[in-house]
Amino acid sequence: RNRAFVSAIEAADALNAEASIEPRWWRVPWKQDTFDSTLRFMHRMRYDIRCLECCMAENFVLGGRKHKVMQALLSTKSFPLLGEKLQQKVAVVRRLTGVFAHETEARFAVLDDEAVVQQFRDESQKLFNDLMSELAGMGALKQSATTMREDALCQITMALVAIKAMFKELRSIQHQILRSC
Repeated sequence: RNRAFVSAIEAADALNAEASIEPRWWRVPWKQDTFDSTLRFMHRMRYDIRCLECCMAENFVLGGRKHKVMQALLSTKSFPLLGEKLQQKVAVVRRLTGVFAHETEARFAVLDDEAVVQQFRDESQKLFNDLMSELAGMGALKQSATTMREDALCQITMALVAIKAMFKELRSIQHQILRSC
């Protein structure tokens, strides 16, 4: 999966280089700066995803089985909902990336949909708060650990930081694209 993600980013980067030098006499100028920053944010998201995968796997091995801390998170009501919100944010950003294929002076039609400016900030923050409340009541996560790496609260913190970072990267892409329109 990681290699496919990296390959997709690299292919997009190569196409970006080509698009910046192709003649565009009858089309709008290529949004090179916006595309460059989108690629930078995508690289950061890749690292966020890898961090989440690693810190939530048994023995911290990429591709390993889910660690018991991750299983505990998945058993909560709020954590899966955070994943759904993240998927909704990805869907919004995916729609906005259509601006790179938009080649006319006409208004980019996706901008007429109010959903593309949805922040998800309040909803996701509420879910993070709800998750914290749920975790506070879970005695299974209160274990003694000899290292920070094995500490359940440290693992949860790493997972939540990675998820918050993904929301931030998606928000940055969304804002960058909206500013370029």
